[in-house]
Amino acid sequence: SIDNLNVYGDRFSKIGIIANKLEKGWQYQLISKQISGRLLVSHDMKKISGDLDNIIIRKKSVSASQSTKKINPHTLPELDLRIGQFVYNTTNVGEIILKAHPTQKGLKIDKLHSFSDTYRVAASGMWIQQAGNDKTRLHGLFETRNLKKTLNEFSISAPINSRSGKINFDLYWGS
Repeated sequence: SIDNLNVYGDRFSKIGIIANKLEKGWQYQLISKQISGRLLVSHDMKKISGDLDNIIIRKKSVSASQSTKKINPHTLPELDLRIGQFVYNTTNVGEIILKAHPTQKGLKIDKLHSFSDTYRVAASGMWIQQAGNDKTRLHGLFETRNLKKTLNEFSISAPINSRSGKINFDLYWGS
């Protein structure tokens, strides 16, 4: 078991681990309140796949003087993950499916899907880092069966009574 594990500034504690060496890599069974499920890590560390029951991340507020580790998308492995329940702070984002692979420019997001009782997101895109600056593009479809309830799930209050809706999006951010 691991008492404390820090991953890019997020802290996980008291994780039970069962590891098995397989032909394709190492399989890890993770058991804790914050993260549980199975991960398969290739021997060369170039691919991580898994089926996780849950991940709970509680972000602490970070002052400007505190440094946070910046993730370089060029160094990330190929990812093929399913997370049954992803919780960020107090927001239950729902189920997430992520498929991505590294390229010369950064990380190509082949599939980013998120589902809950009220909404569905299907997206793809690219995350690049040039001269230390991150640039991200995501495009896809957001659908909701109950917009007011979906906004409330993300702690957004708005005087909206719309039941269902669809939004096609093409988002860019970064410097």
